[in-house]
Amino acid sequence: MTKLTDIAKELNLDVSVISRALSQSPENQRRVSQKTRKLIQETAKKMNYVPDRSAVFFRKKKAPTILCYLPGYTNRLVGDLVVGISEEAFRQKFPVNFFFGRENDDFNEFCTALKDVKHSGVITYPPRKMYDAMRAELLSYHRNGGHILILNSFANGGIGDERFAGVPQLEINDSYGGKLVAKHFLEHGIKTLFVSGRHSSFRLRCSGFEETLAAEGVKTMDFSCEEFFALQKKNRKIGIFSTSDEDALNIMLKLGERGLRAGRDYFLVGYDDKFYTSRTEPSMTTVHQPTREEGALAVKKVIRM
Repeated sequence: MTKLTDIAKELNLDVSVISRALSQSPENQRRVSQKTRKLIQETAKKMNYVPDRSAVFFRKKKAPTILCYLPGYTNRLVGDLVVGISEEAFRQKFPVNFFFGRENDDFNEFCTALKDVKHSGVITYPPRKMYDAMRAELLSYHRNGGHILILNSFANGGIGDERFAGVPQLEINDSYGGKLVAKHFLEHGIKTLFVSGRHSSFRLRCSGFEETLAAEGVKTMDFSCEEFFALQKKNRKIGIFSTSDEDALNIMLKLGERGLRAGRDYFLVGYDDKFYTSRTEPSMTTVHQPTREEGALAVKKVIRM
């Protein structure tokens, strides 16, 4: 494990200079010239230096532990999020306590743990429907100096609560995902387009998709089998945007019963890149959400707090 003395020896500088340059305090950093600070930071990164925060937290009577609440679903999105958080926390020498749940009562138990478990920061993915008391608890925790980061308050069926506007947040850009789908269809010359799975939780996916198409003068229709079959007899270049992979799979199965095959008789794009999308026949075109990267970034953000 690289120490400050190792970096000092490498650069032939005093340890106190190295310490100030790598400090989280802007005041300490300003005491070192920008040129020297940059050299020290680059060398520390090259030597894989990770600060030992144990002593700092001991003085604050806290533990260098991140508490993390995630939805209790066994899918790729949550799995990758856990991996990203775990990998970055390990690299940064921060233990993580994970809590999983689906109901308000599960989240309420987690909120109680904020008071009872020694920790330094919180990463949370609150349930869509929250008791007002729990909202108040989180806001109070933040206003009283608690370091909290809320994940996907609007994306992925999040809470979408404007009352959390002042709390640090990290989002998957669902609107951009919808835009990518629209561009994909346009690049392939497909302008007869349906939207399926229009749910309030996925409104940003739909708006990103439809606004991009509208800018090109292309309108969309809500998917129904009757309208689809009527148009499909006249035009084989029909596209369907499903706002979730589950919905896309159901469409593939439903249209498959009529002998129609995705990629040949119509074009289909799902959303989420769940594990089974590569197992369908043909494999499903879908939008990959980088939740592993999101997890790693969440840890970095909490640590900076």
